[in-house]
Parts: sequence; C-alpha cells; structure tokens
Amino acid sequence: NGRVVVRYVDLQEQPDAVKQIDPNQAYQLRGGQVVVKSDQRLRILTQDDFLQMTQDPLTGQATYNGFKAEASLSGAIRFVTDDSVPHIYFTTGHGETSLTDGYVELRLLLNGHGYATVPLQTLTEEIPEDAAALVMLSPRDDISPVEMKKFKDYIERGGSFFIAVDYHSGSYENLNQVLSLFDLFLTNERIEETREELIYREQPDQFLAQVPISRIADKAYPNSVLTFNARAVTTANQPAEWIGTEPLVTTDEQGTRKQDGEQIGDLGVQNVAMVAENSGVVKSADMPSAKAVVLGSAAILSDEVLRQLGESGFNYRLIFYSFNWLTNRVTANTDLIIPVKPIIDYGISKLERVPITTATVIAVVIIPLSLFVVARHVAKRRRHM
Repeated sequence: NGRVVVRYVDLQEQPDAVKQIDPNQAYQLRGGQVVVKSDQRLRILTQDDFLQMTQDPLTGQATYNGFKAEASLSGAIRFVTDDSVPHIYFTTGHGETSLTDGYVELRLLLNGHGYATVPLQTLTEEIPEDAAALVMLSPRDDISPVEMKKFKDYIERGGSFFIAVDYHSGSYENLNQVLSLFDLFLTNERIEETREELIYREQPDQFLAQVPISRIADKAYPNSVLTFNARAVTTANQPAEWIGTEPLVTTDEQGTRKQDGEQIGDLGVQNVAMVAENSGVVKSADMPSAKAVVLGSAAILSDEVLRQLGESGFNYRLIFYSFNWLTNRVTANTDLIIPVKPIIDYGISKLERVPITTATVIAVVIIPLSLFVVARHVAKRRRHM
C-alpha cells in the first residue's frame, strides 16, 4: 500500500547499513534480525518472535511447533506507528526473575501486542509518569519502606499494579501494606487441589484452575488455567465501598490451603489470583481508578507452562486480558488475537512410506534384476546361433 518499505540487507556487503538504521548503536544490530522502524521508534525481532517453542513436560526437550511471524510483525508495526505506546515497568532488586530467563513468552506476548517492557530499579529510581503498569515478577524478597512510599504514591495517581509471586518460605509484610489499599493480602499458605481429575503430574499443587466472571473475564472458563506452586491470595479484611475485589483464578470447591504441611480450614474454593479496583485512593477526581492484579502463582506466566500449553489453555488470554484491563485498553479484548500457524512438516508420514518403499524396491531391485535375466537369456541364445 506504499506505507511499508521492505529492504533486505547483507551486512557483509553493506556494513554501513547498521549506522543508517541505528546511528547510536543502541541496539547492537546483527545478522538474522528483522528490524521494524518508523520515524518514532524501532523494534527488533529475532527467531524467538517467529517460531513458537513447546517443551515436553517429561523430558524437558524443546522443539519448535508453530509459526507466529504474522502476529509478531503486526505487533511490531503497531508498536512503531502508534501515537503512544503503553510502557510496562518490571521491578528489579527483589530477586525477581528476568523476562529473558524463564518468562520469554510473556515478553513476546506483551511486545507482540504493542507494549514496551522496561526494567526499573525501584529502590533507587522513581516510578515514571508514563508507567501504564508496574509489575513485580516472582520477587523472592519484600520491598523496602522507601519503596512502600513510592508504590503508594504511584497508586494514588491512578497507577496499575501487577504482582505475580510463588509459594516459598518468605513473606511480604511491606508489600502487603501496599496491597491493603486494594483490600488484598498475600498469605504464607500453599494452595492444593484434591480432585484427581484436575491434578497435574500427580502433584496436588499443580492443577487446572477455574476462571470465574470478573472485571477481566467476561465469562467463566472452567478447568482452563494450568497452575503450579500457588500462594493463596485473600482479602485484607479492610473493605470499603470504593474498593471492589473479585477472584480472578481459583480452585474448584475441593481446594485446600496448607501451611507447614498442615491443612488450614475446610475444603472450599481457594483464590489463586484476585483483581481489585480502588476509585477512592486517587488524589483527583479526574484520575482513573487505581487497579491491581495479584497472582499467587507466577508459574501461570512462565515459559515452562506456556510452552506446554501453547494456545490450548487460557493462560495466554488471561495475561492478555489482564494487561488490557490494567492499561485501560479494555476494548482491545475484542481485537483479533492472531493464532499461531502450524509448521508444515514435509516429512513422509508412515502411511506414505509403504507405497514409496514398494516403488523404491521395484525401481531399484526388481526392474534391474529382470533386465539382467532377460539380457542373460538373450546372450545365451546368441551364443547358440
């Protein structure tokens, strides 16, 4: 349509092309990359952006099983051409897991839908004004009192908070002080499922969870989210009429919570994740409501889980819908999510091998042997003539 120019560059023949594309050498461009560039910004795509990986849960072997170039290129074009790009800041300094180590699929999903993902050391840096959401991804340590003040200030200006933790021996006293603004609380209890048909790998803390109707999910999705090693999320018993809290991911009615191996309370629905909105905490009436999504299982977002499920589970859509809601891109939930295309296998199937093998034997063995027999017979007759 004249708006997109495609150019192929051989860096050995055109080494100066890198300086034209990236004059300040900020991106360390190299061969094999696809660069999508506009006058406003630039995005680099690599093999990970084009091929979907799956991982065998038993052997751990990874293979490529899908082609997602269409979605990645569409997302990159959107990123470089949109008037504004939502910036999602990922905290560092609390033992968080990097987006490049265990959460690559999460980064690709966010980047592919036009989000910019940026690391942020919240102890020494301020939370930027352009932060569409602040994310803590599997932190092992609690935040400091200094960070508590920064986080509360961010929430009071209508900020959006996304936290994903796992169950371990640590606790989050200061972080829970911040979450109390949303009437949410991270417990020190592990969630387990007791219904055998929902348990994964015969491990009660690995199970298929439920997604009820909420601010994020417009309908229920039963047995749809694969969950590992979940910490229970509850309300903080500080309700207010301007705070709305809802379960986002739960067990079924046979879930249980345990602490130090001992069951806490009766069997029932346990909250793996919750969503909350506070319209009264903001400093001005013209500010948007502060929002929070709290996951007690960061594994829901991990490469280990996403690569096992592919697009068959709800995990991908849960992430997509959650960030759309947090960043006020609610209408984007109805946007087309471009599906991953299967990689075409040109190998010969088992059914095809039988006739091909038969034809090969005929062509290579039987026909030459027949010709040899005929030739011998003709040669004998000529000798007797």
